[in-house]
Amino acid sequence: MWKCFNSFLSIDNFYYWKQSKDILKINHKLKVVIFGTGWAFNNYIEHYRDEHDVVGVTDWDYAKHGNKIKGIPVLNPYNLGSIDFDKILICSTYIKEIKEQLEQKIQISEDMTLVPYKYQFKSGKPFEDAATRSFALE
Repeated sequence: MWKCFNSFLSIDNFYYWKQSKDILKINHKLKVVIFGTGWAFNNYIEHYRDEHDVVGVTDWDYAKHGNKIKGIPVLNPYNLGSIDFDKILICSTYIKEIKEQLEQKIQISEDMTLVPYKYQFKSGKPFEDAATRSFALE
């Protein structure tokens, strides 16, 4: 048994395994529904849209359902059960509240959510704003 296991751990097999994992990472983008349609969504879409396969955006605001924002259909969150997606990407500063609402209202657990890094919500680069830069240099 160990001989078989040791041969599996050979350098060639490891290289093939690592290469296969890298190919899967390159070829598979997560299918996401973005939760939130405000400024965080706009900034995220403008700069990071290509990181995921965005299948829709959702919000509790019924007036937005059925429309498109930046070419992305706005979905009713109560209909997400009929949509094929991997994760919900929360583009809002109300992360905790949205996770609770998703679980309580439509039974979507926290492990089905993703939250972008804070810098992905912001427009511009760090310290690009003159007032912020001068404050940081004080």
